[in-house]
Amino acid sequence: LRIAKLGAEQATSEDFAAFQKHFPEDAIFVHTLGCSEAGNIAALRLSYGDRIHDGSLAAGKALKGMEVLLVDDDGKPVPLGATGEVVLHSRYLSAGYWRNDALTAERFSADLDIPGVRIFRTGDLGRINADGDLELRGRKDSLLKIRGYRVEPSEIENTIQSLSAVEKAAVYGIEDPQSHATRLATAVVLRPGHTLSATGLRMTLRPLLPGYMVPSTVHFLDTFPLTQQGKTDREALRRLGEARQNEPAEVHPKTTTEAWLAYVWAKAFGLS
Repeated sequence: LRIAKLGAEQATSEDFAAFQKHFPEDAIFVHTLGCSEAGNIAALRLSYGDRIHDGSLAAGKALKGMEVLLVDDDGKPVPLGATGEVVLHSRYLSAGYWRNDALTAERFSADLDIPGVRIFRTGDLGRINADGDLELRGRKDSLLKIRGYRVEPSEIENTIQSLSAVEKAAVYGIEDPQSHATRLATAVVLRPGHTLSATGLRMTLRPLLPGYMVPSTVHFLDTFPLTQQGKTDREALRRLGEARQNEPAEVHPKTTTEAWLAYVWAKAFGLS
């Protein structure tokens, strides 16, 4: 085996560790970012001995013939290191657009400055890190507004998945049936041999995240439901979260003293 290539889903440092464990030392690990409209956009190539940060892997650098730009809501380039929508400039299209002018015009816009180059707004959010690699920051259409703040669920997911007891997490918004406001919910798969309660998870997250980013609803699953493409079925998870709307709402501590008392009682009852 010479190359192990991962795409479609966001690869993590654990995926790379599995590659190092199971494949030859002279093999190459490739993490790709692609889209249905233009195929592969960027790639990150790692060798067996490379060292990486824990968590999600970067998508790498744009491939030959691809120019990746990050723009704000007005379509203007964002400053270096800032998060923006991933926009692709390229002459290349996926095979399904060949000689289909109507569909091409629906998905792409023309670059008025460079003949033959098309512009595609992916809907993905990303930033360029210190190594010049593109890091994904979730989907633009997945942004939630919680208590007046814009929240990217993938940021919370990464924090939850950094916990030693957690194997996988998904964060999404559900509507409160009384106030009609959006609340955060999370589904969690624990690692074998680990235990964690909903209260314990929330208390662990409070020092790590702002209060409005701590999910108010938590449920644990053995596995996540999957779509036909093998990706996490977030709509099924959202329906599961909405089905639990009748559970008692959590009352958050209002002062430092209340927070410490809640922590002490949680320890006493084995909930943390």
